[in-house]
Amino acid sequence: MENHSSPSNNQPAAKDPTTFVAFRHIPELDGLRGIAVLLVIALHAHIPFFLNRSIGVDLFFVLSGFLITSIMLKEWQKTKTISLPLFYSRRVLRLYPGLFFMIVGVCLHAIIFLPWLKTQQTLITALLSFLFVGNWAEAYGLRDFGIFYHTWSLSIEFQYYLVWPFIVRTILRSGFTIRALIVMGIVAIVLIATRRFYCVSVLHLSSERVYLGLDTHSDGLILGGVIAMLYSQGWLLRKRIGSLLINFLFGCSLIYYFCIMTRIIPSDNLPLWLHMSLVVTCTSFVLVWVITAPPGRTAWLRWKPLVWIGTISYGLYLWNFPTTYILTIRALPESVNIVLQVTCTFVAAVTSYYLIEKPFLMLKDRMKPGTMTTNQPSPENVG
Repeated sequence: MENHSSPSNNQPAAKDPTTFVAFRHIPELDGLRGIAVLLVIALHAHIPFFLNRSIGVDLFFVLSGFLITSIMLKEWQKTKTISLPLFYSRRVLRLYPGLFFMIVGVCLHAIIFLPWLKTQQTLITALLSFLFVGNWAEAYGLRDFGIFYHTWSLSIEFQYYLVWPFIVRTILRSGFTIRALIVMGIVAIVLIATRRFYCVSVLHLSSERVYLGLDTHSDGLILGGVIAMLYSQGWLLRKRIGSLLINFLFGCSLIYYFCIMTRIIPSDNLPLWLHMSLVVTCTSFVLVWVITAPPGRTAWLRWKPLVWIGTISYGLYLWNFPTTYILTIRALPESVNIVLQVTCTFVAAVTSYYLIEKPFLMLKDRMKPGTMTTNQPSPENVG
């Protein structure tokens, strides 16, 4: 659920493998993030056409990997290093204020309205969520996360943040080029996909273990990083044949999305490892199409309401599942419940963004490589 600076469209290719194309804000990525969170909200609302849990979250994963890696490459280009203390300080300022606000709200609800036993369970799962380890507890059946179940994806992202910047910095500081790092990233993606296949087909691990494990569901994050590196080298700039291929793969991705969402191809009938790999691959093609398409073709992603939804998407993701969990009133028609849940989700997310998250985002944006005390606005998005 991150939002950072990103490569500009149609920049000249970099000839030197240690240099990069320019980075700037792309509002289309906010729009894409808005679509991702709307898919998640539709899933939680049990709208039939959107009952596929992979698409929205995996879109977030690929976007996060792309944008986080773009930031690291930009820092490397500017300073020839990647400051891990700076990176982790910015991640804490981005993730924890909104998460803490949500956890406090949910825990207060439990203390006031739930029996003590359920309150204890809520407080324990709140702590695990706050520590970003909830995905493993849920994957191995150690704890039923209930109202905090949705934090599994935040846990995977945070664990990725702990590992990926260290790997990228170490490889670059060891004298390897970006191209070598791309190859290593592709190898890592293949290994994760192979691990997923092994866990499903050989070890017969549960679907929750495979879906919630960092080792089996982080290929989208790494793939997003590889796309950022490919773009930084100018390898995704559109030429005639490349443009036709990108458009073709984008179209195939939309067709697959449509087929699994309408259940023309029931995803439940596909092996889990195959379905997850297909969704991640299709999502990567969508991202490549968006960042390389001429501006006229992506104007719909710059629609202001959609961009705004993308900007507050972190709060929407944090609050939608708890709101749906709490505000399901059986005496009301399902349509009324959905309207109530979505309305309360947006109210909570707007409150979270403007009163809780934004002050910390302003502080985060001042923490830039070489300009730690500057008051100039960051070129990064704030969502």
